[in-house]
Amino acid sequence: MIHGSCSDYRAAASIDLEHDAADIERRVECPTLVFYGSTGQMAQLFDIPAEWRKRFSDPKAASLPGGHFFVDQFPDDVMRTLSDFLTSIAAT
Repeated sequence: MIHGSCSDYRAAASIDLEHDAADIERRVECPTLVFYGSTGQMAQLFDIPAEWRKRFSDPKAASLPGGHFFVDQFPDDVMRTLSDFLTSIAAT
């Protein structure tokens, strides 16, 4: 798990940039949930939903209080949010 995590971070600073550049103008057209911790570092630095609207055609945004590990802090709320999203896209 540690090796995989480190590889993911390493890719973000290298090959991911090359892959992004290849299709940066294209938008992903599938149903998307942008789900983040509203009090985390990234949410303080960026408008998370606005950033993902640049890459996805119709992202739905949801957040819970917390930072990087909000999923661990609020498992029932996470389950409910994911279930609601998946149910909504299954109905379409």
